[in-house]
Amino acid sequence: MDRRERDRVNVRLQCRIERRGKSGGSACNTTENISHTGMLIRWQEKAAPAVGDRFSVKLMLPTNPLFGQRWMQFQAQVVRVKRTEDESLMVAVSATPVRVGSAALIDEPSPSNYVN
Repeated sequence: MDRRERDRVNVRLQCRIERRGKSGGSACNTTENISHTGMLIRWQEKAAPAVGDRFSVKLMLPTNPLFGQRWMQFQAQVVRVKRTEDESLMVAVSATPVRVGSAALIDEPSPSNYVN
């Protein structure tokens, strides 16, 4: 059964996962595909998220010749978790874009969830 409701674009981009209230930096993961309403992430963290977990995803966009390296921040919620045949963990999230910024700010926290 195909659970996709939107067309997806197969694209592998670096992304960072940041959980509220958890210190120690962010985990580096890779997207497998992206749609208008979400993305599939190849999960690199040791602990698997649970369906319903919420976190912030910072997605590194391809370098633009005019603007340079940029990233886009999303608020995400886990909708599905699956282990593949090669034992990789795949996490499907619904995602809402929050802001776009320069690569220099990727590791700095946003002063507010509502700042664009």
